[in-house]
Amino acid sequence: MSAASTDDVNATEAGPLGPARRRRARAGWPWFAGGDGSVLATVPSETSFFAGLGMWVAGMAVVSGFGMTVAASQWWSTSIVHVLWVLPLWAVLYCLIERLVLKSFGTSTTGNLVIAIPRLLLSLAIALVIGLPMAQVIYSGSINDELSKTRTARIHEATNQITRLYDAKIAAAQNEIAAAQHQGASLQRQVTNSKFLSQCEAGETSCSQTHKLGCGPYCKRDARQAAAAAAALKKARPLLAATIAADQRKIGVWRAAEAGQIANRVAAIKADRDFLARQAALVRVERASPAVRKYVEFFLAFLIAIDLVALVLKLTHLFSTGGAYERSAAALRKTDLVEVHRLEERAAVLTRRITLEARAEEEADELRIRGELTRNPEPDEPRPSRPAVPWSERGLSAPPADA
Repeated sequence: MSAASTDDVNATEAGPLGPARRRRARAGWPWFAGGDGSVLATVPSETSFFAGLGMWVAGMAVVSGFGMTVAASQWWSTSIVHVLWVLPLWAVLYCLIERLVLKSFGTSTTGNLVIAIPRLLLSLAIALVIGLPMAQVIYSGSINDELSKTRTARIHEATNQITRLYDAKIAAAQNEIAAAQHQGASLQRQVTNSKFLSQCEAGETSCSQTHKLGCGPYCKRDARQAAAAAAALKKARPLLAATIAADQRKIGVWRAAEAGQIANRVAAIKADRDFLARQAALVRVERASPAVRKYVEFFLAFLIAIDLVALVLKLTHLFSTGGAYERSAAALRKTDLVEVHRLEERAAVLTRRITLEARAEEEADELRIRGELTRNPEPDEPRPSRPAVPWSERGLSAPPADA
């Protein structure tokens, strides 16, 4: 067969969808639905379905991106404007995931159902990730009211806890101060009473125990007691003053620490409005109002259903029409496999040919060397004998010229 005829056969085998034509094909909207322009060219009836499905996937990517943006604003407790970059990023990622899933469907019913399972799980995860933050936005009023109640209760509890801790320390210090003051006052009263009795014994008959004037034994005894009490008071006064001053400093430090900790704790409680706190508040709202819980569950189910529209339409179309696109794609893959098989067989032929040529050259060199040894034999060394190799086993198409 000539080269021209071979090219004609190859062109005929390639048909209207040769490699060049398949490279030039463009899918457009069907690309988002996993469609390939070269395959759709063989089944034009599938183009409208894939175009509509691709439009739906692109629209859902934008909607899902907006939902993810709202969710991000709730996660990070910031404005939606600050996380708008999430929208295009998630939209592109959503399109790639949906295209990969839709493109993976084939002609096997079991295989298609297996592919649908992870997509269903992904839809459930997306609904939880997007739905819960959006539910918090919907019920933001009830959530804020619940957070206010909880915040007030937490502030009271934290304040009472901190106050109890420092009140015990302050009460102990105040008791030490009272004990020191009582000890000083007791010594002072002892000094005053002893002096008064001594003076009465010396100069006042009305209060003298002996009813005699002059400083007698009782006067001297009371004077000694007054002096001893004054000495004890003088000795204890610095220690008592130091104790009182130290306890007063401690009380001041503790009161300042108490006020600071209460302020910090109150500020932390007021700032606790993150995603988990709002979700906990939503759970409490759901417990208080079963209707809210039912609506949240319905909203999550709605998100799952709307996210699975493309998957359900794809499976329904496959089961109802027999999957013309998938069968055409499978046929084109088989055609590609034919070309791959041709290349593999051609490589095997070339490998075998090179091996046979190498063996033929080796045999020819061996025969030439033997001929030279025959013309110049060595008298002392016997020439080894070797059986002749038939020319058919040497890989030659005809006997060599010297045969």
